[in-house]
Formats: sequence, structure tokens, C-alpha cells
Amino acid sequence: MALLPLACDPRRQARAPQAGFNYQNWLILHAWLDLGPDECLIVEGAEDYDQIGKTCAVTNQVKHSGDSITLTRRPAAVSIGHYLYHRAKNGDRDIRYAYVTNAPPGKEPGSKLRTDSRGIEVWRACMNRDYDGLSDDQKHDLEVLPNLVRRPVQRGLGRGASIQAVERDALTYAAGFLDNRTSREFHEEVIANFIWSTECPSAEDLATAIVGKLRQRCDEWQASPGMVASSCHRLYYRVVEAATGYDGGRLDAAVLYAVVEEHIDVVTSP
Repeated sequence: MALLPLACDPRRQARAPQAGFNYQNWLILHAWLDLGPDECLIVEGAEDYDQIGKTCAVTNQVKHSGDSITLTRRPAAVSIGHYLYHRAKNGDRDIRYAYVTNAPPGKEPGSKLRTDSRGIEVWRACMNRDYDGLSDDQKHDLEVLPNLVRRPVQRGLGRGASIQAVERDALTYAAGFLDNRTSREFHEEVIANFIWSTECPSAEDLATAIVGKLRQRCDEWQASPGMVASSCHRLYYRVVEAATGYDGGRLDAAVLYAVVEEHIDVVTSP
């Protein structure tokens, strides 16, 4: 007799959130392997994970989505508000914000953008350039971008208590900023410090890349590439532990070395 699943209400299933957490953990593990000697990660810090260096911190918000991302949708506006909040609370530090997602940038409906119909691509093209070095069309588009962000801000705030308090607070920060800044200030204060990292690899591709990175570092542990690569599942679990607050959520090169070394000792012990 076939073993059949129980009849259920699909609305109560948490498959999408679980896929999001899994994707986030693989991204964190990948970032952990790429850390420099004077850097660390804080998991579930200001955002999903923060990369802390001596001179700069990048706080990363991870979004796993089956849809495209645009500036006229609430997740983008909320994230911009979160960045403004973090900047206000850490005024003495150099902070950047990264929106990390598997989703592609989408076209902005009803916009008057000239250089690209995708607002996020316009943003990225302007990010690392001085305002005075932008073309006339890019400066025109910089006038449009804040207006695109205003749409979801106004819609969200118009819903009042029906949205989560943390989102409402972020949208309030965004609204206050947008009402008091020129396009030049928007460029210098937000665009130059907000990274759109879109179309990131899938969880499966990240796992494959991580195993490859571990194999390349086998000399550090004086073990075979296969032995080091087999520590991947233990490192993943250590990311999960960090997300629950273990050791303050901190991951760095020393912790990485210790976890892999412990795994090798366990596997090779008689």
C-alpha cells in the first residue's frame, strides 16, 4: 500500500520561509569563506548578516524570491528605510547596505527613465560615479528614482496598522528622507552606499562553490581535499547556530579553522 501524505491546508505550510532560510545560510557560509583576516560576520545582526571590517561595515539583507525586484515594490522601499535607520543609529561608522537576492531586476511600470527601464540598473550605473560626472540622462533619471521609491512608501504608510511595525518604521524613515533631499543628496547619501546584489546563484550552486573553495584550502588543515570538503555540513550547522545567537552570532577565520579542524579530528579518530 502506498504511503500517502495527510490532507492538509497548504496555507499553513512554511515551505517558502524554509527555502529562504536555507538560501540565506548558504549565502552566509559562502561569505564566511571569503572573509579577510581582519573581518568577521555577525549573523542576525543589524540585518541577516553583517560583514564587519576595520574601516567599513556592510549589512546584508537576503531575499529569496521567485519574482523580480523593482523600486516600486515595498521590499525595496523598506530596505532603503532600514539602511537610513542603521546610518542614523551608527553615525560615526562607514556603513553600506546590500540587498542580496536571487531575483532579477524588473522594469519599473509607468516610469520616465531614459537610460534603462529597470530602476535598479540605473541605480547601479550611477552608484560608483561622482554626481558631476553623470550624463544629462543619468541626472534626469536620478530625479525619477526617488519618486519611484515614494510610491510604495506612500502605499505602505497609507495602510496604517495593517503592516508590521518594523516595516512601518522603515517606511517612515524613508519618507522623512525623501521629503528633504535633492537628487544630488539622494545620490551621495543613499545610492552611493546601497548595493543591489541581484541574480545571485541558487542554493545548489552556492553549495557546489563552497565545496570547491574548501577543497582548495586543504593545505591549511594538512588533510585531503575530500576530507576538508566533507566538513561543509558542519560549517552549515555552525551558521545555523550563529543565527540562533551562539557566540553572539560571530563567524570569522579562527572559527572557520576550528570547526574544520574539529571535524577532521572526529572523522580520522580511531
